[in-house]
Amino acid sequence: ATTYGNTLASKYMPLPGLISATILLVQLLIQRRISTPFVEQFLYLLGVTIILMDWLGAMQLGFRLWPIFVLLLDAVLVLNLPPRIAYVLITMVTVWILVVASEFALRWGLFDVDMTDDKARYYNCANPPCKRGISA
Repeated sequence: ATTYGNTLASKYMPLPGLISATILLVQLLIQRRISTPFVEQFLYLLGVTIILMDWLGAMQLGFRLWPIFVLLLDAVLVLNLPPRIAYVLITMVTVWILVVASEFALRWGLFDVDMTDDKARYYNCANPPCKRGISA
């Protein structure tokens, strides 16, 4: 039997590690044991990771992660970090949302990168996405 997509845990395996690293980073920053430039680079890297994982979720018609940027912006405000970090994160998520919206409107192929044979059958009907069968 063919299953479309795996469990949520297998799709987003790096997510618990990212959450743990973020919590550790916030703890170290609150205790002032870590520098602001390091936190800035970490937040940018976390933003790029969220965008890549959101792209994976969009390709597999799964859970979308771009709203997590709100938590990153909250962290910037709570930790009293420089405003430029918030501006860069807002720019990142805005550009990503515009790219996703253009893909939905124009269908230029951003989410078709992950087209395996199983997924091709899923989209090969008169009105895609086709209905999914229940499999054990």
